[in-house]
Amino acid sequence: EFVTQPIDFLKMDIEGFEQKVLISSAGSLPLIKKMAIEFHSHKSQSLKKLIEILENTHKVELFKGTSQIQLSKAKGLILVIAAKK
Repeated sequence: EFVTQPIDFLKMDIEGFEQKVLISSAGSLPLIKKMAIEFHSHKSQSLKKLIEILENTHKVELFKGTSQIQLSKAKGLILVIAAKK
């Protein structure tokens, strides 16, 4: 509900509610040019599902620390970078 105009960069660090917010904001995602999301593993969300939501409008990269990783290697705190396609 807060994203109503284009945004150049959005940082999200909301301690386990990332997927819930992205699902409810799916219609606004095309307005966001680039995002950095700190993904916190939590039983109520899935990194795979979060990536699926983002990939509709953005190119997604995953990082553990400063190293880019594949989804299969993602454990613990993951930085998700999403750039508009």
